[in-house]
Amino acid sequence: MRRILFLSSLLCVPLVAAALLLARPWLPFLSDLPLAHAAALSLVLAVPLAATSPAFAVALREELRADGPLSR
Repeated sequence: MRRILFLSSLLCVPLVAAALLLARPWLPFLSDLPLAHAAALSLVLAVPLAATSPAFAVALREELRADGPLSR
């Protein structure tokens, strides 16, 4: 489980934060903020977005070898 959490925090969070920053002109809650504030808010938003992504859930299920009615 540590490997997934490490890769998620190392790769997914910065990529999602960068995507939010690139989409800044089209996101009203980020467009009016200074760049430093928008970057901080993008990082804060990227953590739950990356943690709840379907790819993360599938990788966690595979690594833990979960087998049950919810994981089929």
